[in-house]
Amino acid sequence: MRGVVSAKFLPCRSFNINKRGLYVMKQNQLNRITEFVCEIADGYVRLIPGGYPIVHYACGLFHFMFGANDGNAERQKRIDAVPEATREETAREEVAKERNDPRKEVAEEMDGLPQARSLAFVEKVSVNELPAEHRCWTGNDANKRNYHGRVPAGENPVYLELHWKKSRNAPRQLVGGFILDVTALEKEGYLVESGGGDIRVRFVRESDGCVYMGRGIDKRIPIGTVSA
Repeated sequence: MRGVVSAKFLPCRSFNINKRGLYVMKQNQLNRITEFVCEIADGYVRLIPGGYPIVHYACGLFHFMFGANDGNAERQKRIDAVPEATREETAREEVAKERNDPRKEVAEEMDGLPQARSLAFVEKVSVNELPAEHRCWTGNDANKRNYHGRVPAGENPVYLELHWKKSRNAPRQLVGGFILDVTALEKEGYLVESGGGDIRVRFVRESDGCVYMGRGIDKRIPIGTVSA
């Protein structure tokens, strides 16, 4: 009959389910939910600075575990930011520990050329701050980079202007002006009494240009530098 088409001639369309497409759709939905939850959490946690890196890390981990494995740039940016935030938090803790570390002063002296150590009995001042009458000593490398000065016992404090030369004929280099509490230095063991009742003040310049005052390598104070 006209107008009647047999069922066996009807076009047949395929309704096979694309499992990969369904998986991606579900993952996209999960991604949107994850983004929404993390944005809300971030908004509230920013009010608590100390806890922010931890929650930020949790959100990044949540993305990593449940997000689609499609190389999403935004998600990767969040994950990459986690170590940086953790490092910043760790750095702040390390700085706080370093401020209370008693070894910090020693480390600073050993890092490069040490500057004059701030001690109550060794005060480094400008030469212009010294009184008109003060001692002026010049050491040089010709004497095994050593210089020995002497002051009478009982003279305290000692006002000193110290220079150094690489050789007898080389120009002088200023080490600095100093006010020495000789009594305290002798008591602490940095100075020793020499023959005749004088106090011996020993200086040495090391090969790196550092100038020390003291009786030996185990008992000395860095007081300044000159060019090596």
